[in-house]
Amino acid sequence: MNKRAVCDFQGGVEVAQVEGLAREVRRAAGAKDDEIPALTVVIAHWMGARSVELVDRMIGSAALVTVDGRSRIMALRSAPDLRFAIAHEFGHWALRRIACLALEHADEERAANTFAAAILAPAPLVQRAFAYYGEDHRVMASQLRMSQTSTVLRIAEVRGDERVVVTRNGNVLARNTVAIPRDRAVSLARSRASKGLAKARLRGGIDEGRVALRAV
Repeated sequence: MNKRAVCDFQGGVEVAQVEGLAREVRRAAGAKDDEIPALTVVIAHWMGARSVELVDRMIGSAALVTVDGRSRIMALRSAPDLRFAIAHEFGHWALRRIACLALEHADEERAANTFAAAILAPAPLVQRAFAYYGEDHRVMASQLRMSQTSTVLRIAEVRGDERVVVTRNGNVLARNTVAIPRDRAVSLARSRASKGLAKARLRGGIDEGRVALRAV
C-alpha cells in the first residue's frame, strides 16, 4: 500500500479489515509488527510533516481538522491516553482517505477505536507482552504506552476472549458483549465476583474507578 488512496473496502467494514488497514499503514511507514510504533512518524508518512499539533486548550482530547486545505490533528497536551486520542483521529483520516470508506458516525467511531488500538499495539506485540505479564493490566498498559482501559479492550481483540470495562459513571466499554451482556455489566461490576467472571479494578488517570470484567 502506498500513500495513494486504496479503495478496496466495499459496503460495511469488519474488524479484520480495520486491523489489516492498520497493519499496512504501519508497515508502509517502516514500523515493525512486534514493536511500539513512533506514532508521529507513521502519521507524518501519510499526512505529511507537522500534521499533529499539541495545544494547551481545546474542547475534547483531540480532533481532526482542516487548516488551509490540509488535514491536521489537534490534540490537548494534557489529555489522558494522549497517544490513543491522536491515533483515533488518525484512524478517522485513514478510514476516509486511505480506505475510502463512508461510514455512519457510530460505525466510524468504533472503527477508529479499533484502528487506533491496532496501530499502537500490534497483535504480535500484545501476544508477546501478555505471555510475560498476563493479567497485570497496569504493567501491560505501561509496556504498551496506553491506558489500562485501552489495554484491556485490546487484549480482548487479540486473544478473542470477552472483556468489558465499566466506568465509574456506569458506561460500558466493550468490543463484544455475549458472555457479559451489556445490560448486566454494570451490576456485575458493582457486585462481588460471580462464577465464571474475573474482575479487576483499574487505577490512575483516565482509568480511576473503572472495573474490568473478563469471562472465564
